[in-house]
Amino acid sequence: MAILKLQAALLCAAALSSGILPLIAAEGVPHLRVLPLGDSITKGTLSSHGNGYRKFLRDKLVAYVSDSDDAVDMIGTLRFGNMADSDHEGHSGEYLRNISGYWELPIKARPNVVLIHAGTNNMDKEVDLDEAPTLMKNMITGIMSKAPEAVVFIAPIIWTNDTRMQANTDKFNKELKSIIEEKQKAGKRVLEVPIDIGLDDLADKKHPNDQGYKKMADAWFDAIKDAHSRDWLEDPIELDAGDVPGVGLGTGSVDADDDDNDSNSDSDSKNNSQSDSDSKDSDSDSSNSSSPSSTSSSAASPTTFSSQTTSSSPSTTSLSSTPSASEDSTSAGCQRKPPFSGIIARAIESLRNAGNLYGDHGKR
Repeated sequence: MAILKLQAALLCAAALSSGILPLIAAEGVPHLRVLPLGDSITKGTLSSHGNGYRKFLRDKLVAYVSDSDDAVDMIGTLRFGNMADSDHEGHSGEYLRNISGYWELPIKARPNVVLIHAGTNNMDKEVDLDEAPTLMKNMITGIMSKAPEAVVFIAPIIWTNDTRMQANTDKFNKELKSIIEEKQKAGKRVLEVPIDIGLDDLADKKHPNDQGYKKMADAWFDAIKDAHSRDWLEDPIELDAGDVPGVGLGTGSVDADDDDNDSNSDSDSKNNSQSDSDSKDSDSDSSNSSSPSSTSSSAASPTTFSSQTTSSSPSTTSLSSTPSASEDSTSAGCQRKPPFSGIIARAIESLRNAGNLYGDHGKR
């Protein structure tokens, strides 16, 4: 038995040193108050669970920051998905002109992490194409002025399976990269987060499937670790849930109306598995999209989802790299906690126990 314990402890130590188990709590990582900001891709449209990238990411962050679930708090005026902490600021069907104003309420909750993926609908519907980079730049500037302690992570618009839309996207992403570089040269804590999405990662022409959303989560997670290595992450300002009503302050709590309880033309709000059609996109024009609610007398429960059944299956020809392995895969007998020093201590203790077990018979 002592030998088995020793083997398990040494396997964990070896796995940690080789980087196989990234989900070990790192030293000095502050608690994270995360604002996911964008459109339907931030919301999680066409994911089987409605969480999009958010739960994948939150689970990894909780393990990275500490062993306490309240170490990470997602915030926003909207809720979607079957995860407990489903607060977000992903406005389905909206254009940058409107998204660039939706951050103003949740930013009062002073997130120290802001995740932005926005502009997809502009590229698809060809709305404000020339103004889109400026709208994004002004939004980034405004966020940093209201929450100077926040690190702003910006993902270029992901690849789409639409030639016309992709041409618009490529032009926008090129200008977005220049904006990010300009901010960085000015000493701002802004990071570009490229996300490698291919055909096999899409549920339709522009929304990821579960595999694609997991890739997004992996990219956000790596970028947040990068920010920590640069010593950019600061502890969030202490606030009580009632200090900023309507933004879901507090792990798993919500004090804003569920955006999908409104009469909304978004088909995914009623059936998350229904694919958007090109002629009548479920991401409707901004005039039909729901507005964020600032207050609510009761909490809305997370929506329950079933697996996708009606969305079209993407081609098997992949344009992207092999999907990353699940973050939940670990060697038998290994534990994600305690930190590395604790595992070494366990290994030493197991060695001692092994010596006691052998006694004189173990000597040769």
